[in-house]
Amino acid sequence: MELCYGFVKVFPFNNLLIFVGCEISNYTFRQTRQTQRRRKQSLTVTRPSQSLEQGTTHLEGNTAHDNAPRMTYFPTERSYQEGSAVKLSCEAVGQPPPQISWSFNGEPIVASRKYVFTTGKHQLTIYPFLEQDVGQYSCEAVNPSGRVKKSARIGLLHVSPPVVVEGPKSVTVKLGKRATFRCKAKGEPTPTLTWFFNGGEIQKLNGHFRVSDDGRELTVEQVSRQDNGVFSCMASNNAGSMTGDARLVVELAQVDAILEAELGSENLRSIVQEASSNVDRAIQQAYNYTLGKQITHSLF
Repeated sequence: MELCYGFVKVFPFNNLLIFVGCEISNYTFRQTRQTQRRRKQSLTVTRPSQSLEQGTTHLEGNTAHDNAPRMTYFPTERSYQEGSAVKLSCEAVGQPPPQISWSFNGEPIVASRKYVFTTGKHQLTIYPFLEQDVGQYSCEAVNPSGRVKKSARIGLLHVSPPVVVEGPKSVTVKLGKRATFRCKAKGEPTPTLTWFFNGGEIQKLNGHFRVSDDGRELTVEQVSRQDNGVFSCMASNNAGSMTGDARLVVELAQVDAILEAELGSENLRSIVQEASSNVDRAIQQAYNYTLGKQITHSLF
């Protein structure tokens, strides 16, 4: 037997890795050939007089571990509204590309009207999502080099309709002063607050009307006659809505109060509108007269 004294050669040939060895003293070389470049290649050197753990050496190339599946995207713990469509996604890489499978509380999920798979099982849709669907969902990726699994608990989002626990209160405010209304509501998810005046939503909230950042407080600046009416706070979420109402009474000055008492609010409003129209008409007539004189003067 030829003595190599530790001489070992590795020949790459046509995508093959060929390990050539020979006897070195009382060591024995086991030759290994692989036909796939990325699969495991090894050279084992064993000394008969020692245990396998003590006398075995591995030379690694592209190992099976390099090709094993790795999760790049997987489900995380979340809660969804009852009756909604829940979409869970799972992505993995490996060589060869791994196969994806799903399970619910340890039991395999089979495609059905309730469970729909898309894009090669990379996405699972559950519809409708109900109380009995709450639990642990697992995604597993498998190829010849190994397997990997990720799991997440998917829960039910408990919803409740809004309840106005502190509604706006009616107030009486002097003309030109400030009026403030407050509204507080609870529900799941947290309700959104919207303010209305005499049934119409208040659109401009940066001038005469101001709303706090959390929407709970409405301020009416420099109250006028036109602000006399009903202000409403509506709390709404996906489960429903609830409204609280309050009246703003504008307290008039003494002269205005006497006039309103004598004439009535409707009559007084008509008088004011007519007076305003008369003023506008007088201004227009004065303008026309002045313009006519200027034209006459230019002609002569």
